[in-house]
Amino acid sequence: MMLAQQCLEEIIHTKFGCKSLKIATIVFIHTHARNGCYNPHLHIILGEGGFNGNKSQWLQFTFLDYVPLRLLWQKQLLNFINTEFGELNGLVDKLWRDHPKVFSAHLGNNKKVPTKHYKGLLRYLTKYLASPPIGVSRITAYDNGQVTYYYKSHRTKAIQYECLDVEAFIGRMVHHILPKGFQRVKYYGLQATASFKKWYEVIARIAVDLVDAMVSYVNRLRYADFFE
Repeated sequence: MMLAQQCLEEIIHTKFGCKSLKIATIVFIHTHARNGCYNPHLHIILGEGGFNGNKSQWLQFTFLDYVPLRLLWQKQLLNFINTEFGELNGLVDKLWRDHPKVFSAHLGNNKKVPTKHYKGLLRYLTKYLASPPIGVSRITAYDNGQVTYYYKSHRTKAIQYECLDVEAFIGRMVHHILPKGFQRVKYYGLQATASFKKWYEVIARIAVDLVDAMVSYVNRLRYADFFE
């Protein structure tokens, strides 16, 4: 999660040629694919601007170059794995070889992701934060120790069915129980609690209409509120 913040920060610093620029990110981890399999990935909300505290200047952007972001994400992630865990019997080198077109990093699509108002964005994100890997309504049968359920495939865009032994199904679900105390949502940069309180009013005076829809830090939602 921190690497994602660092990648975006580096891309934006390069874009504006300013290493003192502060950005605002909310990062959360989503552990499952549509069929309930373990597929950890990140969702990130990025503020469309950066704040230069030295000049009390708000710099807005609406576009980031896709290719450098993917390259940087691959480099940062594999270097982190290598530093923390070593070569892992050649796994890191294999990942470099097997993914010459770099790792996935998808930029937001405003046709799917609400961007006009924070309430719409919260509703959109809640399904990722609070929904289980497989909703009970998607389980169509349980018979003779077999669980059948359906999902909509990302690849084919069609409804597909899976039938699993009950123990395999339970095993697939418990992968998504995070360790006690694990923070699934993290705030970085200007969104970090201390920074948000410090800079909110300053940025609001500079940016004016750009932050009219921002939530006051007094009313910021906790994870429990998201879930509710």
